Amino acid sequence: MEKEKVITMPGYIKILAWLISLSAFAIGFWHTHLGLKEFKPLSWEYGSLVVSGLVLMVLIVAYNRAIAGVKYAILIYLLCAIFMFVFNLNSFYPNFKGKQLIKEDASMLKDSLSKYATNLKDLSGGKDKSRTYETVAELKTLQKQIYTELTDPNHVMIVGPFVRGYFDKFKSISGANSLSLGSITNSNFDPATKTKTVNLLNAQLDSAILNFVAKQSPGDKSAIEVAEAAFAMDALSKKYSDSLIKITQDTSSIISPEIARKGQDVMMMVKIAGEFDQIARKVNTAKKQNILPIFTDNEKNQVSIPYTQQLGLFSHTISAIFQHIDKIDTWGIIILCLFIDFIVPLGMFLMLKNGNDDTKKPFKSKAVDFNSKK
Repeated sequence: MEKEKVITMPGYIKILAWLISLSAFAIGFWHTHLGLKEFKPLSWEYGSLVVSGLVLMVLIVAYNRAIAGVKYAILIYLLCAIFMFVFNLNSFYPNFKGKQLIKEDASMLKDSLSKYATNLKDLSGGKDKSRTYETVAELKTLQKQIYTELTDPNHVMIVGPFVRGYFDKFKSISGANSLSLGSITNSNFDPATKTKTVNLLNAQLDSAILNFVAKQSPGDKSAIEVAEAAFAMDALSKKYSDSLIKITQDTSSIISPEIARKGQDVMMMVKIAGEFDQIARKVNTAKKQNILPIFTDNEKNQVSIPYTQQLGLFSHTISAIFQHIDKIDTWGIIILCLFIDFIVPLGMFLMLKNGNDDTKKPFKSKAVDFNSKK
């Protein structure tokens, strides 16, 4: 004969289940507040706490009513949980991945500088590109030697034969026969105007090198601008290459997304991108086509390079998650937020829901044989 045995959930287990759920809600509440901070709800620094607290209260009421058996309450709970999940991502993801995202930007900028410096050299080098820039390298060496000799403190009044030799060779290679040392002579070199005179000569040598490169592309009206851009991009690459490499090798931890996006590394990358764009716009205008990309386009509503200048902002977080959706660490953050906002509360919901009803289990009792004899 079968009877039904009632199994009830112990009171301390119910309390523990609620405590677990409330702990998950508290974590979700705090990180929702952090993820909402950029929006400044109520035009107040702590407005995100008010909104996050409101969502938390609705979520707890809906959770309680769902456990009590109110069917539509679970839908309200899920809507609140989704809201928390999204803004939890905006808190967890940039804190965990911020340093890596900054490194990616630095690596991208370094590669871009190197790539487009080479592209511009090829564009301005004429038919024999390698020969053109071998000659340019030689001209720049001669220019440096001339400048070093002229600025040597031991040669205050006299321009020695080395300068004249370097200068004549420079003229011969570049074809700039109109170049002259001007007032820089053995007998007439005024020390008072030395710096100005030497800098003026150096600028003339720069111009001569540009004209030489331009001659390698006859008929191209934009040759001078492209050559100038090639030198500028090469200089930009050499100037910042080591700094960008240093960022990619940095092993320090990120302080906070808000501080990091205004930090020295990101601000330097913003400056590099700005200088890159100045060169790119000149080339694109001269060639009347988009030869180089524009990193910061204010006319388009998009995140500008470097992307980490918006680190921790909602648009950047969502964009970065989709761009890195194939990465294991991205899924680690997503799973963590799912665990906090859905898996733990729903697991406890099932426990508490079943604990509200008597759980009846059939069991067998021993049959009594009234015909048996004593």
